[in-house]
Amino acid sequence: MKRSYMIRKAGFTFALRIVSLVLKVALLPIVIWKVGKDSYGVFVLMMSLGAQINIFEGGVGRFIVLRMAGWHEGIPREEAERLISTTGLIMLGVTLGSCAGLAVVLFTIFDPVFRIPVEIAADLAPAKTLAILTFGMTFVGMFLNRLLAGLHAFEKTNIASAMLQIVVLLGVALLVHRDAPAPDKITMLTAAYLAGQCAVCTILALMWHGEANMRLKPSLRRVDRELAGECLIYAWPFAATDFTHIATHRLDTWIAGAMFGPGPTAVLDVGKRIILAVEQLSSDLLTTVFPFASRLLQSSKETFGRLYREGTYYIFAMTGLLAVGAAGIVRPVVSIVFGEDFAEVPMLVWVLLAGLTASSIGECGNALLMSMGKFDRLLKYRIAGAIGSLTLQVALARVWGLPGLVIATAIATSLVTIGI
Repeated sequence: MKRSYMIRKAGFTFALRIVSLVLKVALLPIVIWKVGKDSYGVFVLMMSLGAQINIFEGGVGRFIVLRMAGWHEGIPREEAERLISTTGLIMLGVTLGSCAGLAVVLFTIFDPVFRIPVEIAADLAPAKTLAILTFGMTFVGMFLNRLLAGLHAFEKTNIASAMLQIVVLLGVALLVHRDAPAPDKITMLTAAYLAGQCAVCTILALMWHGEANMRLKPSLRRVDRELAGECLIYAWPFAATDFTHIATHRLDTWIAGAMFGPGPTAVLDVGKRIILAVEQLSSDLLTTVFPFASRLLQSSKETFGRLYREGTYYIFAMTGLLAVGAAGIVRPVVSIVFGEDFAEVPMLVWVLLAGLTASSIGECGNALLMSMGKFDRLLKYRIAGAIGSLTLQVALARVWGLPGLVIATAIATSLVTIGI
């Protein structure tokens, strides 16, 4: 029963993910055409800062998923209300603290570190303010997303993701004008993403009410200090492992910005978004398996072994097939859609696809180790991988430029994931 349920959910989620990714593919060239290469690079650097800071959400989010999964087993309504109020308060604190940290970075060191052109930096304050608000709404969406994931309502979260792309696409079409000054284009683009996040939060809240038949009314009176302590104890190892994962996999955007500026960063981002599409599609199996992992691990070793073997096989096979398909079409697609300014993208994508395919061998084992709480082994490899990755990225980027940075990223991610 569990096996057929997971397969059915993964299939439906996969179909919805394709819809969402098609919308993303349609959105990206429109955005770049509207704002230009350098302006898009500035936008990417702003938004990537917020994406890296949200490491503190991961552990709390997993705690919510784990506890809300008990809803199907008949946990009392009062316990669910305490969970929502307690974790909601924690997420509020994380959101406010992260937004404050992002504000400090954006308004102090962002411009000089990432070589933002003076003519753009002078009028970038409105865009930075909207980026902070967007990041805050993203946290709200994550909280609602985790609640629904705990109820195994994966299809609803993917519908919301598709709606995000639609709202952003409409916002870009209506708000961003090609002949506007660069700072105004960046501001309007950020406003479009803020509108998308607000729409997603509204949709997720309505979906939660329909799925759980419970209003979202966090209250200080329902906050459980003991539950809050459990959440924080559970969350910190995930935050630590997520931090090292980001250091290995995600800091190449910052390195590109600091070493080469917004233009090359835009080129790298286009390549990484193609890789992200492949990665997201192949990760749907993990998204479905995770809520069941803790309960499955309580059964026999034979069940665990079968889950690991089959999970590894299917994830590697799916990733490999998608990688081969993407590698075959990336050059003509990029040439037609993005033009000569992005001629480096196919080579970057080929290197990253090789790294992604190799690292997919360890993804299932990685997720299961996290479900088992085996953080010592994860941290050991990831800390070593983060240090080695940063060193290799900077060294190869100095020698070979952007291609060297991508080669270093592929090598580091593959070795760390397979080693785990």
